[in-house]
Amino acid sequence: VETVPHRVPLSALRYAERTVEPLVLADAVADERFARDPYFRGLERCSVMAVPILHQSAARAMLVLENRASRGAFGVARLDAVLMIAGQLAASLENAQLYERLERKVSEQTQQLREAQSRLLAEARRAGMAQIATNVLHNVGNVLTSVNVSAHVLSTKVRQSPASRLGDLAKLLDDQAGSLQAFFGPGGRGLLLPGYLRDLAGALGTERDQLLAEETGLSASVDNIKNVVAMQQADAGAGRLLELARIVDLVDDALRT
Repeated sequence: VETVPHRVPLSALRYAERTVEPLVLADAVADERFARDPYFRGLERCSVMAVPILHQSAARAMLVLENRASRGAFGVARLDAVLMIAGQLAASLENAQLYERLERKVSEQTQQLREAQSRLLAEARRAGMAQIATNVLHNVGNVLTSVNVSAHVLSTKVRQSPASRLGDLAKLLDDQAGSLQAFFGPGGRGLLLPGYLRDLAGALGTERDQLLAEETGLSASVDNIKNVVAMQQADAGAGRLLELARIVDLVDDALRT
């Protein structure tokens, strides 16, 4: 937003970011703290509400609403509704960041695996032990199947996330912008919003738990791949074709691969 201050009320946004509290202005044009903001230049009036979307007690995004038709457009009742929406947006932001971290982790681990495989193939060629490289690729390939399945599950869950319902909710509120008092008044459809948001929060919480569980399984698969590579590297360093071994150790190695 620093590069396009004329598109957002930057002074109000920064104020809410510093205080980490919702900012409600009956008329920003008449408020000395914000009247000189380029965004309000030429306006006769402008009601503004800026609500920080928090993640771990820090403002990670900002929900800004405005009404240029009247002063004092945003009251306490509307602030409560917007705070509920902001809470759901914070949960969606956290889920999106979680998926981004998982995607980056999968990419990093995949790159490490490619590098490890390249090193093993070069070592096998130098030592004349191509069979070792074949075993590594086979074992790693088996575990990579689990990694690919986990990545597909994560991608599917994000695409089908109930977080998309927030867009529908925001559109509904936009459609009702001119009659919010009636919308949230007795008999209005706005009274259904708390129950809807509770259900949505539950669905998002369940989705987050599922993503974390899938990430745990993904990390276990990656650790298994590392163990396979480490064992095969150790075998590649053997100086003799015949070695004494304990049968228990051999069985444990076979079970891990």
